[in-house]
Amino acid sequence: MFDKLKKYCKQTVPLNDTELNLIDVHFEERPLKKKRVSIARHCCCNFTGFIANDSIRHFHIKNGIEIF
Repeated sequence: MFDKLKKYCKQTVPLNDTELNLIDVHFEERPLKKKRVSIARHCCCNFTGFIANDSIRHFHIKNGIEIF
């Protein structure tokens, strides 16, 4: 299920099969809907994401201006 994440990790650091299998145990898939805010205003993000397909727009608002 996490083939793209495992491939990315293997390109970044050397991992054996046991370490790669830990991804299946400790990660979960969270599909995001298009044109939706994934984190509400004034909330802190408590996860790290890996975008397997498509892309995502990241920004925050400071003094009423979108900062990319």
